[in-house]
Amino acid sequence: MLREKVKRIFVSIIFISLVVTSPRSWADEVWNMATAWSGGPFLEEDAKGFAKLVHTLTNGRIQINVFPGGTLGSALKVSDTVRSGVVQSGHSWMGYDWGIDKTTLVFGGGPGNLIPEEFLMWLFEAGGAELWFEYRKEVFGIASIPCQISPTEIFLHSTKRVQSVEDMRGLKLRTSGAWAEIAGRLGASTVILPGAEVYPALERGVVDAIE
Repeated sequence: MLREKVKRIFVSIIFISLVVTSPRSWADEVWNMATAWSGGPFLEEDAKGFAKLVHTLTNGRIQINVFPGGTLGSALKVSDTVRSGVVQSGHSWMGYDWGIDKTTLVFGGGPGNLIPEEFLMWLFEAGGAELWFEYRKEVFGIASIPCQISPTEIFLHSTKRVQSVEDMRGLKLRTSGAWAEIAGRLGASTVILPGAEVYPALERGVVDAIE
């Protein structure tokens, strides 16, 4: 039955809990996971941790191979990569899909949104996770669940002084999602780049600031 379900639906992030019995040395299903992350700590490690958890809870029946951003499709279009069937799963930030549907702001975080602790409560105590699943299924054609909540971030790392709204004018800013539209209205020149290119772009002067 599990094999048939896998054939019917492309999954962005799926959590499967099965009874764990004795260890297995092979997997019934091997999935590839596209990610938006370039490698290293935090975000990619969370994707790998999820893959390990699935392997454990399915008693080795499902093995997920995690690939760095850009290896299997665009790092900024993981949802498309999953939906098209190139991979069976993906790990990304919903804000990268802002250009497709701006409702992603509700689930992806942004200006005026809930702080991480409030967001967790909304997801798991007030039905947010169910809305998340139904929204991604209806609008993007993929099954999706929350897998990680990032903490509040520093606004900018910049090579130019930014102390007021006026300082945003003409600033070459790497950002994405709702921030790209907001920063553009404040006069910044916005550039959307995948994570692997962010710091090199700042070092080379391609952008003045990153967030």
